Amino acid sequence: MPEYLVAIRSGRFDLAALKNLNTQRKDQISPLISVRGTSLQDFDNFVDDWGDRLFYLDISRQPKDLKEPRQQPDKPQKINILLERDLNNPKNAYENKRSFYSEQLEKNKNIVPVVSWRANDPIRDIARCAILLNKGGEQAIGVRIPIGKNGEPSNHSKEALSTILNSLPTPEKCVLIFDYQHISSFPSTDEDSWIFKTLSLAQNDYNIERAFLLSTSFPKERPDNGSSMITACLDWEWQATLRNSFEILGYGDYATSDPDGEMDFIPGMPTIPYAGYFSDSHLIWWTKKEGKDKEFSKYIGIAKEIVRLDYFHDDDFCWATIKYEEIASLGGGDKSGYGNNGVWLGFRINQHVAAMLNLANVNDSQIDEEIDLF
Repeated sequence: MPEYLVAIRSGRFDLAALKNLNTQRKDQISPLISVRGTSLQDFDNFVDDWGDRLFYLDISRQPKDLKEPRQQPDKPQKINILLERDLNNPKNAYENKRSFYSEQLEKNKNIVPVVSWRANDPIRDIARCAILLNKGGEQAIGVRIPIGKNGEPSNHSKEALSTILNSLPTPEKCVLIFDYQHISSFPSTDEDSWIFKTLSLAQNDYNIERAFLLSTSFPKERPDNGSSMITACLDWEWQATLRNSFEILGYGDYATSDPDGEMDFIPGMPTIPYAGYFSDSHLIWWTKKEGKDKEFSKYIGIAKEIVRLDYFHDDDFCWATIKYEEIASLGGGDKSGYGNNGVWLGFRINQHVAAMLNLANVNDSQIDEEIDLF
């Protein structure tokens, strides 16, 4: 089973980033995809492309994904899939969500449906959903536990997790996903911490076969226009402190995507070119913002900067680096071929995943920590 959990929402360019990984890299990751949006076309295309590889399937609960879509005059009406099918409704053990999962399992038997919940969802429906999806141990399921800023779940989520584990006939078939979302410092991992104690129970008492930590320290803030910024990646190192203690534990991150950010275009909101690059040798992200609203030709200059970075990988390292080289070779008079913010989000995710897999295959002692982060 792959050791790297890559969490994204089902946006077109997020999915394209994974589709454009090479075969070897696809085999080394387990995507965790949260469905959202007004169309399943991009998601369906991803499922077809992914073949019979495993991936985890969830339904987005982010408030920004649960809004009625903005309608445009003289355009077909858009319908939010989550609202239309009421996929987060806990009634009858999340009947609508389970129906959606069944449809997807018809296409790929290796999909792992994920049990997740909102703050006030009934514990009974959460646990029954897990039991019904698990099918007496025949179907592996994921359980996604939301972790608060204090490093622990809410009491409601603690009770939900405990009830699930004590209700399943084969809890070892349950994959636990501890979702920290954004972090800005190392969460507590000492032996008295909630996560350490819970992983001990999972591994030793419930015989859980696989669990993942999931977090992102990719910066929410962006550099000043015309400037670049260096930010430390915390996720690999803080998770390593627990991976060294628990053999069931795999690594997980959001691959520079924003777990709770806005994914739909908002009229009037400026779209300024923005890019990022991950160095697996230094555990840092380089980010750059430059240009005016929709001045996407600025990506030519940004690409030139990226390929000159000391830690830029070979031009054929991954799909993204190939594209960076192509765009960097464009001239100032070129009117196309440099993409837009959505396309560059896909590049950023693709390069991050490829570089993180690079990191997973080296020893921590090989990481160069001498770069000046400030």
